[in-house]
Amino acid sequence: MPSEQRKKWYQYPLVWMLIGLPLSAVIGSMITIYFAVTTEDGLVADDYYQKGKEINLDLARDRAATAYQLKATITIDYASRQLTLQFDKGTLQLKPETLQLAFFHATRQGNDFELSLNTSLQGDYYALLPTLSQGKWHLQLSDANWRLKGYFIAPDTKNISLTALQ
Repeated sequence: MPSEQRKKWYQYPLVWMLIGLPLSAVIGSMITIYFAVTTEDGLVADDYYQKGKEINLDLARDRAATAYQLKATITIDYASRQLTLQFDKGTLQLKPETLQLAFFHATRQGNDFELSLNTSLQGDYYALLPTLSQGKWHLQLSDANWRLKGYFIAPDTKNISLTALQ
């Protein structure tokens, strides 16, 4: 009988399978660590405790907006990036000359921004928008004493209602 010739270790498929499975786990974990270190997690606030304490102050502004019976409607023209706001002052004595409108992206904190809205001759407020990324946006229209909130999905929504939270 001819003597059986021995194979080298790297010629056995089972050896490569035993090496390949742990090696793929190590490579996958290194990729995961890379993404964890290089990307920002915009959903987690560093000072969440302080933000929790400030909620009571924000709730008082919501109650004030309800008491004043404030409402607002925003119209967005995406082509010209023009924003027009119609403000119903409810029982407020005077309309403010300028209002602050904050845009909060639902998932990317780095896209958040704030606009100062000025009045036009017709009594509406207006501003030019920067280019909005697609997705859900939360809005907050505010003054020192009250705030209104709403949301929309860009670029599908053109008319947005802002109301006080109940």
